[in-house]
Amino acid sequence: MEKILEIYISSLIIAFTEIYIWNKLLNSERKIFCLSNIITVLLISFVITSNYLWNSDYIKVIVITLFFAFVIKKLYGKKFLKSLGTAIFAQVIMSIGEIIFVLLVINIKNINIQTFKLQYFSNIYTNIGIALISIILVHFSQTKNFFKQIASLTN
Repeated sequence: MEKILEIYISSLIIAFTEIYIWNKLLNSERKIFCLSNIITVLLISFVITSNYLWNSDYIKVIVITLFFAFVIKKLYGKKFLKSLGTAIFAQVIMSIGEIIFVLLVINIKNINIQTFKLQYFSNIYTNIGIALISIILVHFSQTKNFFKQIASLTN
């Protein structure tokens, strides 16, 4: 039960980060902590936690990306293809954030990947680190410009 709670708290961090990234990518003025976003974050966290516990790795990525696309479509009123592109791009940003975080921890702590996996994988602090790096990445003008180029393909 404690592990499930840790996974759920970690998924809350990821959910808020995803919404923040979507807001930045779509140039939205939506408030992060409005009621609809909080309800959405709770729903996303439930889906992420369920997905993490019961799906295989390959299915997890597909399920969560499609779910994010539907959430973006509902929250921002975008066409599905644009929502899917936004969800995929946000996932790429989060993945790059994760890679940077792992490389930083491995180099700073001077540990191997197996040790990292045992000590830090699915850890709340790891997800906070990944979230912070991802938030920094979305603020780069190159990131926004690249997204605009990709988004123009879905118009």
